[in-house]
Amino acid sequence: MKLARGAVALLGSAVVVGACTKGARVETRAVTLHAPLSCAPGAAAFGLYYPYGDFQPPPAPTLALASVGATLDGMPDDTQELIVQVTDATGGAWRAHSLLPASGNVDLLLLADESPCVLTDTIDARTNAAMGAVDATHVLIAGGNANGAVPTTALVDLSVGTTRALAVGLLVPRAQATVTPWAGGAVVAGGERPTTGETLASAEVFASGAGDFDGQVITLSEPRARHGAVVMTNGETLLVGGVGTGGAVLGSMEIVDASTHRAQTTTLAALAVPRANPQVMRLASGEILVAGGVDASGTPVSTLEWFAGDATSASRATQQLVASSNEAFIPLDAGGALAVIAPDTPTAGFQNVWVISADGGLEAATAIEGALTLPQMFAGAGEAPALWTGDRWLVWQPWRGAFTEATAFGSSGPSGDPTASPESGLGVWIDGSTVYALRFGASGPYVSPTVPLLASDTSFTAPDRLADTGPASAVLFDPTTGLSLTLGASVFVTDATFASFALDAQTPGASPPAVVLRDSSGHETVLDTTACPVAPGATLHVERDGDTMRASTGGSLVTCHAAPASGARVSIGVRGQSSTAPSIVRSLAITRL
Repeated sequence: MKLARGAVALLGSAVVVGACTKGARVETRAVTLHAPLSCAPGAAAFGLYYPYGDFQPPPAPTLALASVGATLDGMPDDTQELIVQVTDATGGAWRAHSLLPASGNVDLLLLADESPCVLTDTIDARTNAAMGAVDATHVLIAGGNANGAVPTTALVDLSVGTTRALAVGLLVPRAQATVTPWAGGAVVAGGERPTTGETLASAEVFASGAGDFDGQVITLSEPRARHGAVVMTNGETLLVGGVGTGGAVLGSMEIVDASTHRAQTTTLAALAVPRANPQVMRLASGEILVAGGVDASGTPVSTLEWFAGDATSASRATQQLVASSNEAFIPLDAGGALAVIAPDTPTAGFQNVWVISADGGLEAATAIEGALTLPQMFAGAGEAPALWTGDRWLVWQPWRGAFTEATAFGSSGPSGDPTASPESGLGVWIDGSTVYALRFGASGPYVSPTVPLLASDTSFTAPDRLADTGPASAVLFDPTTGLSLTLGASVFVTDATFASFALDAQTPGASPPAVVLRDSSGHETVLDTTACPVAPGATLHVERDGDTMRASTGGSLVTCHAAPASGARVSIGVRGQSSTAPSIVRSLAITRL
């Protein structure tokens, strides 16, 4: 595909005309940059356009934003992802990011880099609303209580920066519900009727193709509000815990299948600790982690529970973590999760940051100093989630095991209303009738690091547990010797996924690392000495060509006994595979083929 060079269109200005070639056919496509009126760049700004796909990225074309209609040269035919970085003479910076549609025009929203932007359109102010991502460019704001009135259901379009009230919206007024995405839109489930407090036993479906709700109600097996919800690897929504009829705290789980408009509880496991307001997340492994919430007495729950990806059984033993009424959890792409816990009462020496490692271990990270009253986290590109503490912004540093100040983000953030993170590096929240968006990173599945990894630093990689904690650390990086991994410890390339590729690395030592290929369901293909019969050596080469895996360590290529499922895109990691000596790797290079 060839796109054209683009110019900014500020909320409805002229579009940019582009070209896209597919074989002998030429398709003209418009590429338009939009920006909210509150944080738009000036006409003298310049943009760098970075094309990505299953190829090694070419140099990024540059164009003044005022050059409307010019051709954007240098875009490969199979460009799948576009990042635009804009600067002006004042030093201001803006970014836009999008996966490109298969056909048609391309709209991208420019947001001020690392500074919250107020979107131009407003919504009905409300309390106890549900908010969640429909996909990477749309956020649904549904239900709630607007001083006794029924607030309109709103859809935020983050490709153009607009917010519109839906003509149909929810059929059943509801507050304290959940919003989860599915392949055809989103599911709004459960909640309570705002006027009576009646707990609801229903769900509704937003259909992206129609741009509104489909007008049907799904009957749940039991009333459920103040519950948690997560999308499982098969695309269905799992409802967890909550409050049922008469205020009973629930330990049950339920699956909602939006494609068939059915709900079911058959074969599902139950929570070891019933809870309301749980935080539920799908881990990189595909497992479901349930954390936090309060029990029937209103006491914060300290028990962490892991379930298999289909929620039919517990997958790990429960763990106990310090509990609080104000806590935030977020899954990490390399594995495991990050927890930030604000104590209910100020306590000297309180351990407020924890890493839940990929193997279920609990590790105390560097504690946050200063006020921590209302923690809320957003998924970050490069495994760097952003945290709003209640009065300031921090960003997680995965290799330091600590948060650092993000003063560039400013001093305003979420006030306790719902939030959403439709893609890594983008946070959205509401405050009254105002919708905010914060762009603090831009990366996606087709982005390629431009230098060998783990050569001089740890850029573009993240560990699946705390790293560099001392000589005995399970994950230790030294620029002179490389990355050391003890048995089972892993480091993954952040953000990017790969189809066909070649991997080369220096692997000094008697035990080279295993190469781990993880698909979107969490299934791993582990290329160790059993899956790939290669001898230890100073270098390692692995390549995937379609459905075939080959590898070598300083010798001829051999076909591996294992390979990812046909067509599956995979994240790439390395893992220690010796109980006697650490596996060493450095200068890791991955080339898209």
